[in-house]
Amino acid sequence: LRVESDRKIFDELLKDVFGDTLEEPDNEIRVDALKNEVYFGDVPLALNKGGGLLVPSKSAELELTPATKNYLRKLARAIQMNEKLLLVGDTGSGKTAFIRNIAYLTRNGFKRVNLDGQADIGDLIGKYVPEEGAGGGFRWQDGDLVKAMKEGYWILLDEFNLADAEILERINSLLDEDGYLIITEHNNEKVTHQH
Repeated sequence: LRVESDRKIFDELLKDVFGDTLEEPDNEIRVDALKNEVYFGDVPLALNKGGGLLVPSKSAELELTPATKNYLRKLARAIQMNEKLLLVGDTGSGKTAFIRNIAYLTRNGFKRVNLDGQADIGDLIGKYVPEEGAGGGFRWQDGDLVKAMKEGYWILLDEFNLADAEILERINSLLDEDGYLIITEHNNEKVTHQH
């Protein structure tokens, strides 16, 4: 609930039903090296031991104010439940920074792809490119989204509202419960996300 008056109404309803025993959630962020988990309050996310080149650097750290820790905990819960996230907010409100921070803390690879009007379906899904030294031959090259799905790193499709209709139509199947992508340009290859 984004509006304070709505939150107050909801809080009152909860108090009427459950009494006045609601406690503030634990939002502390800590790493449990023995369990290989990062805790966002009471929400554990696996620590990716593999790491990799796409893991955000220390520059992804955030000032852990109470509000920031609360947002991170909520996002971590959604990630834990394997939800497809749609982050809505003004430019510069921290949407990308929150996801980069969680990727940094859990050592997950992360890539941001801007879907503004210049985004090309081939860059996202893949395309045939000239094969070097093959005398005019071509080879398939996976796009950013397909690479992320196959290799298991996180991808943020930024400026989703500006994406071309062709792109939205192609990635629509990823929003289903068993999200997958069929690459019709490459032998109808079926790609699912690797965890």
